[in-house]
Amino acid sequence: MSSTSRATGPVTLDPDLVARLIQSYFDPDIRLLDLASTHGLTVTQLALWAAQPHIADRVAAIARLAATRAAALCAERASAAARTLDFVSLRLFSPPPPDMHSPACRPATRSAIAESARRAATTILRCARPGPATLPPPPPKPPRTH
Repeated sequence: MSSTSRATGPVTLDPDLVARLIQSYFDPDIRLLDLASTHGLTVTQLALWAAQPHIADRVAAIARLAATRAAALCAERASAAARTLDFVSLRLFSPPPPDMHSPACRPATRSAIAESARRAATTILRCARPGPATLPPPPPKPPRTH
């Protein structure tokens, strides 16, 4: 690794370290402070390194890929989830058998289950809907000619 002596100067890292840093960047269990210190950087150096166009482009491409994959997996499973939610709603909104006295038959419990099912359905539908993060990137702009 080479860096300028100022904390605000550019940071240049060897390609193997760049690959490890990018992989660690997407680990949800690693704090940015730990990510930086593990690789011998300050958080400021890490931020400046990540802001470089070629690094930011790589991170953005990976983020788009992850978002596209998540949306595709969600869309693929949406019909099964909808069937499950339909089954749950049929059970919830049909009268419980009169001989059942389980806590699951209490109105408050059934209401809580219905609300959880509604939230799950909303989340599934929101994930399956394509958004800006899941759309393909725009084509590159042609170079300017004067």
